[in-house]
Amino acid sequence: MRQTLIKYLICAWVTFTVILPPIRFAIPITVNSYLWYFLILLSGLLCFFYIYSSADIFIKALAIFCFTASFLSSAPYISFTAFISLIACLYLYWICLKLKDFTLIFKVLQSVFLLNVVIVTFQMMGFDTLLNFGREKILCIGTIGNGMQFNSFMVCAGAMLIIYNKWNIVPLLLVVLFQRSSGGVVSVCAGISTYIFFRFKKTRFVMIALVILGALVFGWKDTQFSFFRLDRGPIWQRTIELANRHPLKGWGIGTYQTIFPALSKDVPGVEVTIQSMIEKYGGKYRRWTRAHNCWLQLYFEIGLLGLGLFLCSLIAVFLALLHRYKLLHRYKLYGEEETILMLSGMAMIAVNMIVHFPTRITQVVPILICFMAYLQKRGELKWLFQKLLSVIKRFLRLALNG
Repeated sequence: MRQTLIKYLICAWVTFTVILPPIRFAIPITVNSYLWYFLILLSGLLCFFYIYSSADIFIKALAIFCFTASFLSSAPYISFTAFISLIACLYLYWICLKLKDFTLIFKVLQSVFLLNVVIVTFQMMGFDTLLNFGREKILCIGTIGNGMQFNSFMVCAGAMLIIYNKWNIVPLLLVVLFQRSSGGVVSVCAGISTYIFFRFKKTRFVMIALVILGALVFGWKDTQFSFFRLDRGPIWQRTIELANRHPLKGWGIGTYQTIFPALSKDVPGVEVTIQSMIEKYGGKYRRWTRAHNCWLQLYFEIGLLGLGLFLCSLIAVFLALLHRYKLLHRYKLYGEEETILMLSGMAMIAVNMIVHFPTRITQVVPILICFMAYLQKRGELKWLFQKLLSVIKRFLRLALNG
């Protein structure tokens, strides 16, 4: 009963956030609100109670660090408000860790993935009378809205779904190619290269070279190299310069969208003035409120200490999966393919975090949480020993019955 409740709770949460209409909304909170103070103190209490969760020690330390660093933030009100969302995500992660069977989660995510593939297919053919009201110019991509965010969503969903069925990589690659998303193509190529590295020992370097060459040709044909050099390059450079002013603790969680534009008005491209871009964004200036690089934005907001804790958690999961792969490969046990696909999914998301901002997209965050919980569950040596024990029991049962 408990497991069923957890499964349906997670599925409802994932489904609601994914099909949430792509609208702009804000929750006004005044600084003298008793509710705001209550939420902050409750979040602080839950932060320290999180010590007793089943998350790894690095995530627990990161939670405490983000709360205490909010007192030292350059914009404490913004950081404390952002911390409410963070603690909610951490507790949902804890709930996911309690789940034993992710099959229903995979099925829901697969359905969402197929829904978006169908919608985008009709959009590309010019028959979208649902989200774009039959307009010739597509403004709302998939169920997400923004094209870049949609491609990031599809990459992160695909990273988890290839574990369920590795052939999900095919529609994913087609979607990012037709959407002309260089970031999406590079992310998918990173996953394919990781799979090739572990799966094809003899020809892996040649095959990986061909995959990289294909991604480079796509980027060159799509003029993305000049785009990164002229558009995101200066933004990333200024992000690093500002982050270096507070290298240890950062400026504070949630502060990038406010502090960066205010301190970077002299950087070309922070407020877009190119006529074509102004027309694309409805005659309004596009302000850089995100770094379009999760790793740099994390460094900006939580510094080397927070980023180090986050990386340690990811590295621990990666090493556990790598150890699992070596054991399964050595003894030719079932699960080797799944482990390779999990490592491939990690590579896809890690690369996507370099060029997009999946950790800041409402519809993507639930997928990332479910994905990391699944990896941690599968990476546990205890789970592996239980699997080995079940194989031995099954073998003995067959031998006795035979």
